[in-house]
Amino acid sequence: MKIISISILTLFLGFQSLAQESNLQNIRKLTFGGDNAEAYFSPDGSKLTMQVTNPKIGAACDQIFTLDLNQNNFSPQSLQLVSTGKGRTTCSYFMPDTAHLICIYT
Repeated sequence: MKIISISILTLFLGFQSLAQESNLQNIRKLTFGGDNAEAYFSPDGSKLTMQVTNPKIGAACDQIFTLDLNQNNFSPQSLQLVSTGKGRTTCSYFMPDTAHLICIYT
């Protein structure tokens, strides 16, 4: 019984120390379910490109989506499909102009 209570206390204190983190600010949830991977910021920091697999939004296998980070609230509808929706895309990168992407199809 003492071991369990000490472990719970240690866990609680660990979470309390995270709550005091001063370097992480303005944290927002960007994705909602599915498998999200390989995300990269645009050069100006206004967009994110990411690999998504989420049948609930029509991405049955690795597709590339972009997300406009200037929005106040994010939902699955915030993602914009930029790959063809066919086959599998594994990586994507913004070009310096932020308007164009390079996508790798496999």
